[in-house]
Order: sequence, then structure tokens, then C-alpha cells
Amino acid sequence: MLKGGCVAGLVLMGCAGMAMGGGTATTTAFVIGGDPVPGMAGFTFTGGGAVSLADDGGVLFVATISGAGSNSFNDHVLVIERADGTREVLAREADPVPGLVGYVYRGGSANTAVFNSPVLASDGTIGVGCEVLTGATVRDAVLTTAPVGPGLTVTAYETMPVVADLGDAIQLFDAQSVSIHSGGLVSFGGRVIDDVEGVAESIWYGSSLGIMTSLQTKLPAPGFLVDVISFEQEDLVSSALGEVVFGATLDLGSGITSANRRVLYGGDPTNLGVIAQTGTLAPGAGGATFAGFATDTVRMNAAGAVCFFANLNTTSGPPGVLMSYGDGGGFALVKDGDPVAAYPGLTHDVIGGRAEMNAIGEIAFVTQLGGAPFASDTALFVGDPLGIDVVVREGDVIDGHVVEHIGAAGYFAINDRGDVVVELTLDGELAFVAFPGDGGLPWVMARQTEILVTDRGGFALGALVPWRVNTTNGSNGVGRTMPLDNNGRFALNVIGGTGSWIVIFDLDGEAGVCVADFTGDGALDFFDLSSFLMELSSMTARSDLNEDGSWDFFDVSAFLMAYSAGCP
Repeated sequence: MLKGGCVAGLVLMGCAGMAMGGGTATTTAFVIGGDPVPGMAGFTFTGGGAVSLADDGGVLFVATISGAGSNSFNDHVLVIERADGTREVLAREADPVPGLVGYVYRGGSANTAVFNSPVLASDGTIGVGCEVLTGATVRDAVLTTAPVGPGLTVTAYETMPVVADLGDAIQLFDAQSVSIHSGGLVSFGGRVIDDVEGVAESIWYGSSLGIMTSLQTKLPAPGFLVDVISFEQEDLVSSALGEVVFGATLDLGSGITSANRRVLYGGDPTNLGVIAQTGTLAPGAGGATFAGFATDTVRMNAAGAVCFFANLNTTSGPPGVLMSYGDGGGFALVKDGDPVAAYPGLTHDVIGGRAEMNAIGEIAFVTQLGGAPFASDTALFVGDPLGIDVVVREGDVIDGHVVEHIGAAGYFAINDRGDVVVELTLDGELAFVAFPGDGGLPWVMARQTEILVTDRGGFALGALVPWRVNTTNGSNGVGRTMPLDNNGRFALNVIGGTGSWIVIFDLDGEAGVCVADFTGDGALDFFDLSSFLMELSSMTARSDLNEDGSWDFFDVSAFLMAYSAGCP
């Protein structure tokens, strides 16, 4: 609890509001610039990158490093922190690639990581997409490791021989299409070249034991008498067990016309089936047929259920619909014109941005609200066949801040217990807010012009913007899948005047150390200030709040940030 106002006589940065928090939630500075790099004596981390969280507490992350001989072509690493807290560098730019003689991991640049979309699966499988280099030749590759494997293993790479109907090797694959699953299984899209047929697009699947072709263009489409002519490779998604779903376009003829040639295929890659097809009835949509699919919105959960946005054929135009398919068949979760149960008199206007689905079939999605004023015409919902609940609406007030914007193509996630994390604009500032699945109060985890207080001090010192989301270095950026695990941990890669950090927020964490409570009495007052200054003059380890080995103004600033933010 915070007593009184700002610290008298030492208000160098102004008095920030109290830290927002719910229950025993904690904020941990997981990686800070200056932390030692495991197994690399004399090297330190200088920044964070993309993060993947495992439910057992493991963390896979990309980071930049500094040390003797480091430069922009070898300063990115892929690191695993296991559940027991031990860390290991798995790969570094310019190092040899295991299993590819003569190849090294291609060096990126100061702001671009070579290790992309790292995945830490629930069984401990590690996977990452990257570029590899031999001489001047650059190729895409996917590396994985089994839970007890001896490190990363090359699973697929361009020019790799495969079992294919056309061609005999991967000529190119789409890095955005790569999915990595439990047990080291992968799926991805790409193309091969055949002397007779020319270029053919492919969907592949397999593991380090071998890659197989699931489907190719210029060959018969499963369930039809015509060929497949194209895929949306970059929109390929899959389940934790390796099932896939993607959009395809069929050739004309044998009953296939321009009105019914678009198909969503899904299921086991060895036995694909049709999930939906244009020109056919949309289940639960009042007799309307599908006019088209937004394949970039397709999501598949761990159990193989699928959701996606689509357009319908109706006499009044092509309204939008959010569809969900599972073991019980398909249904229209919400469509244009449906009444909003939480707001009588308003209707849903399905805008087809993004949807996220958890393992039990709950779908988080955004719609506009027909009949609402402009300042409050968008809301985030969570729904399933039993009903739809509102999570947050523009115009709501959270911890004294007005929700000004919820982006349809924004940044949100839902885990298997129903926790939702969403990027909002609160009073004109970017913020990340958690809504607990148990119905507890929302937690403003971070708001851009407020001090981001962690267990290792505050993150600020920027003159105008104390911190921002770091969307370089392979980061999980805005609009991409967010790292939110099923135990309520959420990772954010931030950059500001105090450096580049990876911060992990834990909705269930035990109450952490209150940085500014130097007397340990649970209250912040003059006695904490006096105790801190005494320890600072004695250069104790505890008073080196920014952990840089010096005792100076920056430690005073960190204390003031923590003091102003208050204790949980």
C-alpha cells in the first residue's frame, strides 16, 4: 500500500500513478540488457526478441548479445530456459548448421533476427524457422528437436529431396507457412519444379525422418474431378497434433464454376477432407451459402477444431460471418445483423479481422456494434455454441482510463482456461490488459506512458515515450500470435530508455518483491527513502537497482519509479 504522495525533495521524474494489478499478479524482468549469456563467458544480452512459452514453465526466446568479436552478423542467438531455470544457447548466427555440411546460420542485421517464429511445444519440442547460408547462397530451413534430443536437427530445407508427385526436391518453401508441432512434426507450403509440368505448389508434412507431400497443384483435388490450381500457402495453419487447414482454388469444369471453386481443406495431411466450399450452405446461417473465405483468419486449436471469417451470399449483399467447426459439425457463431445480447438494440457488424480459439472451443473475436455511437462501436467478445459474452467495449473505463480503441486486426490472445490478453488504447496510449477467465477484475499490465515496474526495477527514462513494443529482432509483433500460456503467463518484448527487455507477466504469480520497500514493512514512506539512500552510499548490491555495477543517478531514478508505482 502506498502512503502519501511523491517522495519529497527527490521528485526528478514526476509522480506516476499506482501500479495496476489484480490479485497476486507479478511482473518479471525475464531478460535485461547486461544479463550474462549462458555458456558464453564475457558475453551479455543486449536485447530481446520473439518468445514462446510452454505450460511447464519453459521459455524459448531470441535475443541479441554483445562480447568479443560480436557484430551485426553474429549477434542473435536462440535460447531455451527450461522449467528448472537453466538456460542454454541453442544456436547463434554464423555458427555451423547441424546436419548441413558447409552451411551456417545466416547473419541478419542489427534489427533483424535470422531465427523466426520460435516454437516451444507442450511436450518440450523446440522448433524454429531460419535462413542458412553456404557461400553466397541463402536458403530457408526449419530445425526441430525432440524432447530428449541432442539439440536442433534440420527437418526441412530448400533443395531437400522429398517424396513428391511432381518434382523430386523442395525448390522453395514459404517461411510464413511453417507450423511446428509436438514430437517434431512440421507442415509447410512451397513449390517444386518438374521438367514437364513446370512449377507446382505443394503442401508438405513430416519430421526429421522424412518429408512427404500432402497435396499439390496440377494434380486431382481430393473429393473432386478437377485439379487444384493454387493454395494460400502463407495461411496454412495446424493443430498441435499436426492436422492442417488451408484454402485452395479448384480448376473449372466437371461441376466446378467460379461460384464454387474456393475450398477449405483440413484434417490429417495424409487424408484431407473438405471443411467448407463456396456455393454450399453455411451451417446455422439461415440458408445462406458461402461467397468467400478470409483464409488469413483461419485458426485451428489443439484439438483440431477450426474457426474462420467468411462472406455469405444473400439478397441483401455479402454479409460477414464467423464460423466454427469441430467434432459436432459447423455452426455460425455470429453474423452480420445478429442482436448483441449484452447491449439490447445493437447488432453485430462482423468485420473479419482476427479470431483466436482455445482448446475447448472458445473463440475471442472483435465486431463493430451496429446502432452504437462512433466512440463505443467496437467490442471484443468470447463465444462458443452456448453463448457469447462481452470482454471489453470501447468507452469502458478500466482503472480510471477510457478504452478508446480495440483494433479488429490488433493484438489479443485467449488461453485454455479463458484468460484473454488484448492490446487496447487507453486514454490515447497503447496498453496491454489481461481479463482473467475466472471473471476477476482486469489488470492493466502495461501502459506506454506509465512506468513499467518489474521485480528488477522500473522500465522507463524515455523523454516522451518510456517504452514501446519491440517489433524487430523477430519479435512477436502487433497482429501476430501472442505468447500467452495456459497458466496465465504473458511475454512482451519492450524497448525504451533503459534498454531492451523481455518482460513476463504472470496472472497467478505470488506477490513479488516490492522494489522500493527498503524497510520491508509493506508501506512506502520517508523511511524507505532514507534506507535506500544509506544503502546507495554504502554501495550495497540491493541498492544497485539497474544492476549495472554502478551506484548513481540511474539507481535513484529506478527507486523513484518503483516508489511512485507503489506496492501490490
